[in-house]
Amino acid sequence: MRDKFVFGKNRISCNNTTITVLTPFELIANGKQAEISDRNADKIMAEGHNQHIRIFVMGDKNTINESISAAAESAETLLRNNKRVTNLKVEKADDKFNNEDAKVLRFSYVEKSKRGEDCTNG
Repeated sequence: MRDKFVFGKNRISCNNTTITVLTPFELIANGKQAEISDRNADKIMAEGHNQHIRIFVMGDKNTINESISAAAESAETLLRNNKRVTNLKVEKADDKFNNEDAKVLRFSYVEKSKRGEDCTNG
């Protein structure tokens, strides 16, 4: 995709930790650029899309009551339960972020638009 799109950096912060994501568009959280969101927020959901790709970045302060695996399952369940989403494919990988356990999830699916048209996302 790098030969078709110009990628820029977006910084997303949660719980006073920041990650940088390369995207071909600006990510939005709570109606404003994700980069200017509250760095100390316990949760963040940033999203951006064009006609070819949709990117979600979710951050959540890890609590004793919820493991990183449970948080990853919760993200997958959100898409599985969306009636507009079909043909969902999920790739999961374990990773590290700031020496902490992390999960990387990659989803590809077909989503019906509000007008009933298919829109492929990945």
